[in-house]
Amino acid sequence: MSKFLTQIFGSIRARFIGLYSRFAIFTNIQWWKTTGLNKLRDFFTKLFDVKPKDKNDYYSIFRWLVSKKLAYALVVIVGVVSLAYILLYSPVAVTEKAAGNDTLPVYRYNAIPLRFFDGVARVKAKDGHIAFEGQIERGVVKGAGQLFAADGAVIYEGLFDSNMYNGAGKLFFAEGSLRYEGEFKSNLFDGTGKLYRRNGSLEYEGEFLRGMKSGAGTLYNASDAVVFEGGFAMDEILYGDFIGKTAQEAADMYKGAQTVYIADDEYAVHMGEISALYTVMDGTNALDGEWKILDVTVLKDSIMLDGEAYATIGRLSSYFGIPDYRGYTYATLSDAAAANALGENNLFGPVDMDMAQTFDGIVNVSDYDRNFEFYVYAFQKDGLMYTFYAPQAEGKTFAMYRIEAAG
Repeated sequence: MSKFLTQIFGSIRARFIGLYSRFAIFTNIQWWKTTGLNKLRDFFTKLFDVKPKDKNDYYSIFRWLVSKKLAYALVVIVGVVSLAYILLYSPVAVTEKAAGNDTLPVYRYNAIPLRFFDGVARVKAKDGHIAFEGQIERGVVKGAGQLFAADGAVIYEGLFDSNMYNGAGKLFFAEGSLRYEGEFKSNLFDGTGKLYRRNGSLEYEGEFLRGMKSGAGTLYNASDAVVFEGGFAMDEILYGDFIGKTAQEAADMYKGAQTVYIADDEYAVHMGEISALYTVMDGTNALDGEWKILDVTVLKDSIMLDGEAYATIGRLSSYFGIPDYRGYTYATLSDAAAANALGENNLFGPVDMDMAQTFDGIVNVSDYDRNFEFYVYAFQKDGLMYTFYAPQAEGKTFAMYRIEAAG
């Protein structure tokens, strides 16, 4: 009997010892490392054993034969690298507390999950700061939101579309003051809006196109007083609009400080806050009694034509063609006053003028140097005559220009 029991207990112990041995092996980390490394080694050995054995080991692509094992190896490598990139560089969202104790998801700018997100979220820039907070549709900024600088200052707040400013919004200077408020299109001022200076004063209110003042608008000086109301194109006042206007109509357009020069039967008005001067014809004996503007001289060394800036005679010739006139011309009252008004930018030399100020804003010119010569280039286009004043004979640049009706 005892011998029988001994055999039974021996059999049971042997079975438990086998189970224990297997359990010990499966719970041994070293065994798993060794087994796993052997498996990986065998896998990659087979993976990189790309040498074909016969024609069945090739894919036929047009006229080329590509090893099937090589193609498979490349697919696996690309997959492993892509998975590593997603895991290491494109983390999923985390949550942070937003204003009002709301919880918003936060994504890195290049996070893969962001591309599938719809709703309100925060986005971190490459350097880690919160660069955006607002509406996102499938990873694209669209709707209301705010864009932030690295120091937390608001750069823009308003509507977005396709990751750009589109719709109503506000753009700010780096120090936080408002720069522009109005409509945007593709990150540019486009539509109606207000443009401000850094000190907070209003500079312009009106229409914009592709980031520039274009259309009807109002210009203000640093004291927020209206200077000019009229047309603009590509950030420039349409000075030609003064031609043919009455003195009263000009006064309705230009409301800034001015100086009126009078010499015998010549009258010139300097509009200092828009860098221009116009000549007005005496209307005392006219049937309608109106004083009409004959020409306007712009005190700038460049001109905007069809959306482009021109600052050299060579470029002007490429636009207008051969000059209708090039050579010397004697000074008029308007020429003399305009040249002297250039101040430090007067490259012609001072034009002698005997003046006596009769009362505020009115200057009586008893005489001026009528023999003073300017070298000019004159071009005609679209019913207007453009005369450019060069600082020297055959000069390549100009210091001011005049616009008047041709003919």
